[in-house]
Amino acid sequence: MKISLISISYNSGYTISKTFQSVKNQSFNNYEYLLIDGGSIDGTINIAKKQDHISKIVSESDKGIYDALNKGIKNSTGEIIGFLNSDDTFYDENSLKHIADAFDKDTDCVFGDLIYTDKDENIKRVWKGSEFKKGAFKKGWMPAHPTFYSKRSVYEKLGLYDDSFKLQVISS
Repeated sequence: MKISLISISYNSGYTISKTFQSVKNQSFNNYEYLLIDGGSIDGTINIAKKQDHISKIVSESDKGIYDALNKGIKNSTGEIIGFLNSDDTFYDENSLKHIADAFDKDTDCVFGDLIYTDKDENIKRVWKGSEFKKGAFKKGWMPAHPTFYSKRSVYEKLGLYDDSFKLQVISS
């Protein structure tokens, strides 16, 4: 199965090169890689255009993160869809292979653990995925989204993200 891997970005020039390299280093190569950018003005797109493993770049203003996620899904062609943030990296070069191997005809979604690091790659926190329990989503349980991969058929059945929701960044 082909994986559609989507990175969304906005002025991510400082971090996105590591993200691109992490994708390029993957041993699994049956993927397409899309960059959905909100119209960056910091050089993000110039960096992206130098990457030969990016299948498609869309750079235009959007209505927020959920609109960008939806653009990625709509522009993708793979049977499996996942997101890698513009400041995230894979754990190792076999991450996409492990994700692909976890899918079969009866598996709709997979997720894993997430390691949070600082800019110097020191581990700050580990989010450990728990075993999925039916009905957990209805109760507010959420897997760490950078580890969540789903079959396209799930989005076709349940729909895309509701872009009326907004994220508010609160700085301390």
